[in-house]
Amino acid sequence: LPISGNARKVPRTGDGPADVSDRREQAADSKAAEPPEPGSSENGKGSSKGNGVPKWQQVKDAQRIYLETGDAQQALDAMPRSQHLERCVLGALARGLPPAEALSQL
Repeated sequence: LPISGNARKVPRTGDGPADVSDRREQAADSKAAEPPEPGSSENGKGSSKGNGVPKWQQVKDAQRIYLETGDAQQALDAMPRSQHLERCVLGALARGLPPAEALSQL
């Protein structure tokens, strides 16, 4: 195996192929036993509130809520916190500002 930089591999006792595969199996077993971290999903992309719903889907749901009900506060509650511009407009609408003034908040 090529050695990069100043790193050197120091052989350890019990580093045969069977021992290495045993350690890999133990690591996989312990990883499977651990609960997933908050905000993570199977594909490694985070989603807000840790509910497993992708962020894009949460945005679509919030848009649908506003379009169907006109309830800006409910749509704001559904909108992920990372969507700053959308939340700014929805927050202004929820406070009762006219749409033109809500857009001027940007």
